[in-house]
Amino acid sequence: MDRVHVVSAAIVQGARILLAQRAPESSFPWTWCTAGGKVEPGETPLDALRRELREELALELAPDVEPRVVFDADIDPPAVRRPLRVTCYRVEPAYLVGTPIPGDKIVGVGWFSAIDLCSLDLAPADHARRHDLIQALAPREAVRHG
Repeated sequence: MDRVHVVSAAIVQGARILLAQRAPESSFPWTWCTAGGKVEPGETPLDALRRELREELALELAPDVEPRVVFDADIDPPAVRRPLRVTCYRVEPAYLVGTPIPGDKIVGVGWFSAIDLCSLDLAPADHARRHDLIQALAPREAVRHG
């Protein structure tokens, strides 16, 4: 079975990540996720990311920005019907125009810390890569040992 290519945005500001809460009529209702979705035929992953940010959060990514990849992985969560190829990009708010507003199949947005990520009910693709999302915040957070 062919993998569905999905892109998402880990929008990170300081030690927090912006997540969207899925609508009750969407797949995986009420779970939290990085904004994103399927790459459509003829679309590049970056074009899909720009479209999804616009549709889900009413945000525009600056045209000359190429965000770095947080993870690019094959994910086979049991709750998902088809295997996925997920590319998650780290997006700095400075490169976004607009204020995050819930859009297509989204009922809310919120900023969360690494500690919050440990207990949030995440959508399957983000749940499978929770550690990577937490690591995306790590360089900005102080870590104390001993």
